[in-house]
Amino acid sequence: MAGGGGLCPRLRPEDLARSGGRVAARRVGGGILAASTAAVDVPAAPGPGGQHGGRGALSMPSMMCTCCAAPVAVSVRKRGVPMQSALAYWLGNPVLNPVVLVFMAVVLPWQFVTVRVITGVLLVFGVTMLIGRLAGARQTITDPAARPEDDSSDPDAPVSALDAARRFLRTLARLSAVLLPEYLVVVLLLGGLRGWLFPAGAPEWGLLAVLLFAVVGTVFVIPTAGEIPIIQGRALAGVGLGPVGALILTLPALSLPSMLMIRRAFPARVIAATGVCVAVLGLVGAGLLVVLS
Repeated sequence: MAGGGGLCPRLRPEDLARSGGRVAARRVGGGILAASTAAVDVPAAPGPGGQHGGRGALSMPSMMCTCCAAPVAVSVRKRGVPMQSALAYWLGNPVLNPVVLVFMAVVLPWQFVTVRVITGVLLVFGVTMLIGRLAGARQTITDPAARPEDDSSDPDAPVSALDAARRFLRTLARLSAVLLPEYLVVVLLLGGLRGWLFPAGAPEWGLLAVLLFAVVGTVFVIPTAGEIPIIQGRALAGVGLGPVGALILTLPALSLPSMLMIRRAFPARVIAATGVCVAVLGLVGAGLLVVLS
């Protein structure tokens, strides 16, 4: 079904839960460092207009997984970046990662990459704008500690090295103390439930299997490009195009740990709506893959 034999075709979701969790944990640390840097470098309270598409496009070269991008999204929200722009950056990192897209084109049929690009663009540039407008671009941040800073000084004025260092260390300490324990606990929980999340008999469930894979893909945690061996392995194990297609977008776009990590900077209804939209687009991707194939 797939070209390029470099991938291990029998790599299972439980393998990704073990090895991928360790890899992603290290990268979350890198994401926290990037978020701390953003707290220093991103100007406070930028204007809300004209930034949505720029943030979505900016996510492509940074190429982080959803858990790595989550601390950065929290940090830029604290600096006053509009909600839909922060959402576009958070989701665009894993979904429109150009290296992963090229990798998919090498090892998977063209239909898979087409589904990923179409659903990814709809998510990053369409769904995030819709959610932002429905919720309000200036929606109150849930955690007072993560609310945008009131920076009444001239945004073009230089920041002293001491102030920059203090802001960096303060953000680093806060994010590390909160996000790392949450991430480790949830990853261990998902790893323990992996047998229930990907049951062996699911391919025989028809449309219910497509729905199950769309939901599971939305909450399951993987490292960057981890969706590729899972998709290839499920396909080679006899899983139909529908369930496999539901994983193309949902696996990289979100995970339960990343949704928990951003809950202090985004309202619960925004996070829930984003998760529902990702699962729905997973169903759209499943149908599109069947049609294209």
